[in-house]
Amino acid sequence: MFASLLLLACADKPDTDTTGDTTGGDTAGDGVCHGGPDILLAAPAEGATYAYGEVVTLDGSGTSAIGDVVEFLWAVNGDLVQVGASGTWTADVSGALLLTFQGEDSCGITQEDVYISVGAPDPDDTGTPDDTGVVPAEASVTPFGAEAGLPAGTWSALSVGADGIVWAASTAGLVRLDPALGTSRVYGAADGLLSDSPTAVLAHSNGSVWVGHVGTVERQGEQISVSADGTLTVLQPIDYTESSEILAVLRLREQAWGAGAGDVWMGTNEGLCLWDQDVARFAEHAHPTHPHGYSAGVAFSADGDVWNGDAYQLSRWRYSNDGDLSPSADLLETVPTWPVQIEEPLTITDLDIDGDTLWVASSLFGVAQVSVGAEAGGSPVNLYAEPATARAVRADGLGNVWIGGDSGLYRWDGTLLNVVTGDWVPADGVQQITVDRSVDPAAVWFGTSAGLVRVIGVPG
Repeated sequence: MFASLLLLACADKPDTDTTGDTTGGDTAGDGVCHGGPDILLAAPAEGATYAYGEVVTLDGSGTSAIGDVVEFLWAVNGDLVQVGASGTWTADVSGALLLTFQGEDSCGITQEDVYISVGAPDPDDTGTPDDTGVVPAEASVTPFGAEAGLPAGTWSALSVGADGIVWAASTAGLVRLDPALGTSRVYGAADGLLSDSPTAVLAHSNGSVWVGHVGTVERQGEQISVSADGTLTVLQPIDYTESSEILAVLRLREQAWGAGAGDVWMGTNEGLCLWDQDVARFAEHAHPTHPHGYSAGVAFSADGDVWNGDAYQLSRWRYSNDGDLSPSADLLETVPTWPVQIEEPLTITDLDIDGDTLWVASSLFGVAQVSVGAEAGGSPVNLYAEPATARAVRADGLGNVWIGGDSGLYRWDGTLLNVVTGDWVPADGVQQITVDRSVDPAAVWFGTSAGLVRVIGVPG
């Protein structure tokens, strides 16, 4: 059902062929890499079956002949779920799942895969997030507005860090919300940001925050850190200066898995760009095909491919992780979903992947499902008319896909597209959506004209 992850080593790792290696690393004793570390996935076993909400033991080990520290990662269907050789994962995704154990040293990467099965959640289970990881029977809806210090404005992006802090880019500034305390702080140009109205934000797994703006040829945003007292420090500018075309960063997404783990992909006004963390380089820019335009959709599938949704079309790339987007980032396909009309660009506003399904939100055609499990060039598409103007789409990992648009909020339950109602959903709909995976079960955050809303479970 699921394709294996494609893990490609950095260009400066001369030999990543692990065929025949038993210990990896410098097996010949000649100072030359002959493969990644030797790893062993001890648990879970191939074909193991678990109940939804059950705690799964992850047990692995690894050695490196060259003596380097081995980094271990675990993923479920391509989503990073655990760092370290051993640990646990709560089975909060149902179905046939591909679980991957990956080890890396300076000579490369090796991995082992097993398929496990997780049963569907019990709709009558009344367990709480604190003890079972099962969605509570009664949904929890918590709004945050002016009383939490949030400014009035339009939300252009949301992101939640591993510490549970919510970052929101808005027309009124960059907002840092601490939901535990119910307090917030707003940052702008006076604090060192490029502008008072950022267009994109990403809370990176390393603790830093990336912020995008409609900027200039010299600067399009910044990577920042925030101290305990709230002081903001600019670590480095986002600086795509090799061409005079790139002026804005509209979307920021971190690649969480594989050889590109930690890389930051940026949708700009002129295609897809990249901060390659391994080589500390800004790489510009990958046009899907001409015509090209504003890229506001970025997503990653389990096979290692990067998907880009821009003003005209949807495209699929394979990246070699060497900091060079051309020609090393090969265009695999442009999904022939909608006709290209130069006079009326078909604006893709957001992308997200749930298993082997890519969800596409657009301001013109509504919402689409695209199969990412098919071979390149054969991705089938299903279209949905509602919401006609979609702004954001996110899968919560619990069987729901949330879609926000100008006309309201919708939830795909695996079979039907449901309209979500409630006094917390304004008449002008939902502008942005993100998922907080630092809590169990995951919490979904919505940006509306009334402020930010945290939802755990499915509101009636």
